[in-house]
Amino acid sequence: MSAKEKFELVFEREIREIKSMVRFYRHVSTGAEVLSIINEDENKVFGVCFRTPPSDSTGVAHILEHSVLCGSRKYPVKEPFVQLVKGSLKTFLNAFTYPDKTCYPVASQNVQDFYNLVDVYLDAVFYPRLTPFVLQQEGWHYELSGPEGALGIKGVVYNEMKGVYSSPDSLLLELSQQSLFPDITYGLDSGGDPKVIPTLTYERFKSFYDSFYHPSNSRIYFYGNDDPDRRLEILEEYLKDFIRAGSQSTVLLQKPGTMPGRVVRSFGVSGDEAASGSQKGMMTVNWLLPESTEVDLNLAFQVLEYALIGMPGSPLRRALIESRLGEDLAGVGLETELRQLYFSTGLKGILVENAGKVESLIFETLSALARDGVDPAAVEAAVNTIEFRLRENNYGSFPQGLAVMLRSLSSWLHDSDPLALPAFEAPLCRVKENLKSKGFLEGLIRAHLLENPHRSVVLLKPEPGLAERENEEETKRLAAIKSSLSAEEVRGVIENAKILEELQSAPDSVEGLATIPVLKVSDLDRQSRMIPSEAWPLDGARGFYHDLFTSSITYLDVGFNLRVLSTEYLPYAPLFGRLLLEMGTKFQDFASLSQKISRKTGGIHPELFSSSVMGESAPATWLFLRGKCMSSQTTELADILAEVLGAVKLDNRERFRQIVLEERARQERKFVPSGHQVVNQRIRAHFSLADWVKELTDGISYFHFIGKLAERIDEDWEGVLADLDKVRGLLANRSAAVFNLTADRKDLAAIEPPLRGVLDSLPDRATALPQWRPTLFPEFEGIIVPSQVNYVGKGANLYRAGYESHGSSKVISGYLRSTWLWEKVRVQGGAYGGFCLFDRISGAFTFISYRDPNLMKTLEYFDGAAQFLREADISEDEVGKAIVGAIGEIDSYMLPDMKGYVSLLRGFTGETDEMRQKMRDEVLSTTAKDFRAFAEVLDKVNKEGIVKVLGSQTAIEAALAERPGWLKTFRLL
Repeated sequence: MSAKEKFELVFEREIREIKSMVRFYRHVSTGAEVLSIINEDENKVFGVCFRTPPSDSTGVAHILEHSVLCGSRKYPVKEPFVQLVKGSLKTFLNAFTYPDKTCYPVASQNVQDFYNLVDVYLDAVFYPRLTPFVLQQEGWHYELSGPEGALGIKGVVYNEMKGVYSSPDSLLLELSQQSLFPDITYGLDSGGDPKVIPTLTYERFKSFYDSFYHPSNSRIYFYGNDDPDRRLEILEEYLKDFIRAGSQSTVLLQKPGTMPGRVVRSFGVSGDEAASGSQKGMMTVNWLLPESTEVDLNLAFQVLEYALIGMPGSPLRRALIESRLGEDLAGVGLETELRQLYFSTGLKGILVENAGKVESLIFETLSALARDGVDPAAVEAAVNTIEFRLRENNYGSFPQGLAVMLRSLSSWLHDSDPLALPAFEAPLCRVKENLKSKGFLEGLIRAHLLENPHRSVVLLKPEPGLAERENEEETKRLAAIKSSLSAEEVRGVIENAKILEELQSAPDSVEGLATIPVLKVSDLDRQSRMIPSEAWPLDGARGFYHDLFTSSITYLDVGFNLRVLSTEYLPYAPLFGRLLLEMGTKFQDFASLSQKISRKTGGIHPELFSSSVMGESAPATWLFLRGKCMSSQTTELADILAEVLGAVKLDNRERFRQIVLEERARQERKFVPSGHQVVNQRIRAHFSLADWVKELTDGISYFHFIGKLAERIDEDWEGVLADLDKVRGLLANRSAAVFNLTADRKDLAAIEPPLRGVLDSLPDRATALPQWRPTLFPEFEGIIVPSQVNYVGKGANLYRAGYESHGSSKVISGYLRSTWLWEKVRVQGGAYGGFCLFDRISGAFTFISYRDPNLMKTLEYFDGAAQFLREADISEDEVGKAIVGAIGEIDSYMLPDMKGYVSLLRGFTGETDEMRQKMRDEVLSTTAKDFRAFAEVLDKVNKEGIVKVLGSQTAIEAALAERPGWLKTFRLL
């Protein structure tokens, strides 16, 4: 019997929306369900997913997501996942834990590489190596250096979730969801509460796997242009050894009822900030809605959400922001990925005593909308935006097939039609018809928001010193646990930790490594991939055109050279991009403008770019307005761009204040969850003008600038307005502009004439380029934030240290990330991540850790990288895998809009196709000798590198006690 005969074909259907033929199978023996999507997309996607509803907040589902990737039957090595990262052309390789499911997706453009990834993941989920030590490494374990030492807790997920719980935004989102689902699994934290994670036992861990990781409880997904019959053959090799099994994994529905009034929790702030009033609270109002599997309602609520809060001028967003009760919107909005939808909105930056006013304002605004009606222009804008997003299916580097998989799981996971949402045309048409009926959206507001008793209010209030107190309480709790242990139990903890460290440090066997399927260097393309690009001067202005198939979508980037700004005006750049689109013009206010953008285009957004340039001291620094639309709507897109560039109205002080306060709140909330990026940028600012510009426009320096600007709005509005006029006069200038178009050539003749209108809106005047003289901060900094984890960085400029650029650096950096840094910083150190990053244009090299319980120990690991390269037995096979991984990064998958944009940026940085080919040749010819030579370069990072740490006061003070005075400290939050 053939493999195909082992699967029952439930249905076969053509889905125009994703240009695919879809076959849905059920495995005869196990009941496993398979969604097989066949199309021309070369970026093939596979996923195996399980319903995994937890019954507690120990994080067992999350810890298992990590743990099943730690060795399996066919692949008996410590980390098959890491071995794949080393030597694959993957375009996606990860795993996700949701509140009700766990997904293991992979993607690749190379068919053999794709099947390699599929095989390793199938073996991992069905035959994992789940030992107690795997749980201890990925989940939690006690650490004790000696009988007199302090007891500690380590574990990758444990520290990851400490980082999550250190972010007030993350905590607010989690509590808002939990508040609506008190009786079912959604009321628990599937990621794990750090205070509960240490109660997870190995028996419970293993039982959870046995209960849910079975083919009968799986949803298996394929997408792309590979052989559909081969997919079934691969699956049968695994499914044939199983028989159907029952699984109590159904996600129950939360029964609606009248909910308790409010949930109040605290988040940590410094005492200084609380005293000054600079730290405020945040709150949400949350409503339970119908099931997500009710597709028409699902799409209708997506339209309603966008109409209410999706645009700067949306009525509920506008009412909240203009109230001056807070600084920025809070809440997830509409949550669509659970069995039951819910809606959550509120405000950040509120005085705690004003929470009741915010709640009242929300209901007053909704009542007015239900009574007076939602603006038809807002509804049209919402429908156009939702439909454009669904048709374009563009999520940047996220594979399109993976987006389709996650959309299908919204219904498929709960035993409904997996194509209910991917096949969106029919339900969207029905929603459009309903919208023609007077009062449709108003009825939804009335029935599901105003008259819905199943709602909650969640309030997060600032509490000075909370993070430090929680650290102290944990220390006391662990001290009490240690004191309760007998001398024999203490020896057991010490011995257990020692054994775990030995297992983590032991190299994988040659035989085990040989089982991992990898591509050979000989399988790789020798030639660089080219992106079509041609000069496209537009009435004398610089322009570039990229002839790519875009499904009749026009992608237009209009750029402005930031080099024309003097140092004092540079920090205005990211704000100015928002002002152009969100302040309104001489012809319409910001609400009408935002509606027009959403009604007539697929969106316009600002984006900053700053990079060093090959062989030049001056950087390339640009502000872009990036727009997209159906090619038939290019005239509308061009008209909007011409209007905002030529007629933006900057003198509305109240609207400007709202944008500045939103910007400040958004910057403030990124520091803890994205601390690794903040530290990396802060270090690199010392090494190049381009990175100094990034720090001024998106780093700590920008945050400080925005804080001072908020004060100047009241104290010196005329001065602020003069600055804005100066920035506009310098940037909105034909001689400082560039146009970048990505579109089908067949549409070019119709696209070009309207774009001349954009050009006509810009005056043409010569502008001098001022000299930038950076004022830098101390090289060694300890940046204190209320956090339970740290972000540690060390870096240097390799070119200043004498290194000459060579493509092998890309191979070696990737190798370090997947070997030394993974094993030391993550596996042994317990951090969620450890990286090294090299900018081959500027020469900046940085080591960075992410959600790290350590500080000094991590710096020791960074400094040990050079000796590791010097002493490691790097075989030819290991070099080959590292080369494959490097080529995979170089050839990363891009959709047409990104191809056109990247081509433009390469031109700005002086990176020619010949240079890229040279780099590729050097990557492909890398040898173990290059690894040894790079060790000498890293020695200079050890000696000359600068250090910055963003983390807890406790950790930074401990580091200063060990090495007094070496860090200049300041409190950021």
